[in-house]
Formats: sequence, structure tokens, C-alpha cells
Amino acid sequence: MPPGPVEVEWTSLDGVKHHDEIDLIKDIFPEKIVLHNVSKEDVNEDWVRYEGGKTSAPDILMEVNDRTINVYMKARVLTKTPPNPNRPDIVGRNELVLAWTKTY
Repeated sequence: MPPGPVEVEWTSLDGVKHHDEIDLIKDIFPEKIVLHNVSKEDVNEDWVRYEGGKTSAPDILMEVNDRTINVYMKARVLTKTPPNPNRPDIVGRNELVLAWTKTY
């Protein structure tokens, strides 16, 4: 089930109160695709065909930092080559990707 809108209330460092409602699907992820930094050539075809975020949903993280809200996505993406040559048993990356930011 996709996440609904997120309501955020906070006080910035200068004492000003803020409020916003962010619809993650409509405003940030309308295409419902996994965001990642793996080059197209290095993405494992089986991951694209069978996974691609379909069976294990990516993590969505929201950071409130003073007057700025950042939304990140983190998902495991299988790769054709190990990202670390010293660890050939690991064939994937799981990195935090900035998806959206807004300063108030």
C-alpha cells in the first residue's frame, strides 16, 4: 500500500513554527520508480525484470533541518559487478538518494 500524505509540524531554529502536508506519491514519487545512482550499464537485468522495488519496497526517509525538508529514498539495487572489488560476494548497492528538497 502506498504511503499517504505526511503532515509535518516543526519549529525552525529562529523560533518560527511551520506546518506542511507532503503527498509522497503525488508530489515526490509520481512515477513510482526506484531512485538510485547505479549506471544503467551496471544494473543487473534480473533486478530490473523481477525486482525493481516490486517485492521489497524502498525505504523513504524524511529529514527536517531548520527550514529545510529533505526526502531520501534508499533501495537495494543489484549490480553486474561488485561495487567493492575486495568483496566480490556483494553484488549490489544500497545508497541514500536525495529525491526532493524544499526550504521554507
